[in-house]
Amino acid sequence: MSMNFQLCPEEAAFLSTVRDFVNAEVLPNTRIWEKNEVFPDEIWPRLGQLGLLKMVLPREQGGVSCSAYIEVCREVAKGDPALAMNIAAVNALCVGHVDKFGTPEQKVKYMDGMASGKVKLAWGLTEPDAGSDARRVKTVAEAIPGRPGYFKLNGTKKFITNAGKADLIIMIANVDSEFSKDGKSAFLVETNQPGFTNVTRINTVGVSASYTTGFDLIDAV
Repeated sequence: MSMNFQLCPEEAAFLSTVRDFVNAEVLPNTRIWEKNEVFPDEIWPRLGQLGLLKMVLPREQGGVSCSAYIEVCREVAKGDPALAMNIAAVNALCVGHVDKFGTPEQKVKYMDGMASGKVKLAWGLTEPDAGSDARRVKTVAEAIPGRPGYFKLNGTKKFITNAGKADLIIMIANVDSEFSKDGKSAFLVETNQPGFTNVTRINTVGVSASYTTGFDLIDAV
């Protein structure tokens, strides 16, 4: 059964721009990216320039409808599945997460860079023993005395999309019930600090440019 999404004129024009971008800048490079097993760094600011990293934000901040978001991801996937996967993850799991649950200070510090592509992103849930079951996550976050709102994280993550290139990872970890009633929370971890170490580049089939890795957290703040 086919489904016809009704996009408003502005969203239809946005989708047309995305289609042109895919034909001109993605399709000619997709095999190169796959062979090199990495996207060029300049792809992220380009995605930000096109508005592809803020689609889940409210409309007044440049967001689009769910239907338009889906159609954009489908269109990009025609050119490069790995790029579409990253766009979907950055929007739904990263930008959307900070928009819904981030503190005002976190939004001021990170949101512009996230939406513009200046800050490369990943979302850290999956672990070697837990898979992607958040209930079984073993990574632990401990509050740092004297630094309200700051925690140190210890644990191991695996199969994290774009972690090999990310500047900022939203990390799922266990935390004391004082901070979360269900004992779980999400933490913003900048990767250019002691305590964060990419350990394993994970080979994938068909989406190698996504730079999937496993990494260790040892007192990462």
